[in-house]
Amino acid sequence: MPVSPQPSAPLFRHVMTWAAAVGSPTVVAAINPLLGYVVLVIELVLVVAIVVTAMYGSDQISERAFRLIRLLFNRREPPTRRASIRPPR
Repeated sequence: MPVSPQPSAPLFRHVMTWAAAVGSPTVVAAINPLLGYVVLVIELVLVVAIVVTAMYGSDQISERAFRLIRLLFNRREPPTRRASIRPPR
């Protein structure tokens, strides 16, 4: 079985997402430490905003935040609910 020269897309995307998240403040801090801290704080504020939105946002906004979190952690979408199984209350 031949080996594909390209890495699998989901794993590659997952690794590159985390490398960019950790690498950007590190590289900026190597150039200018104060600017590196500013970039790190901005990233942390974004993460907190996404988590708070997922927990306390409206249903539609919360669903979008959870989809973004699943994308970052390389998780599959859960199966969709069928209207016949659970009618709305």
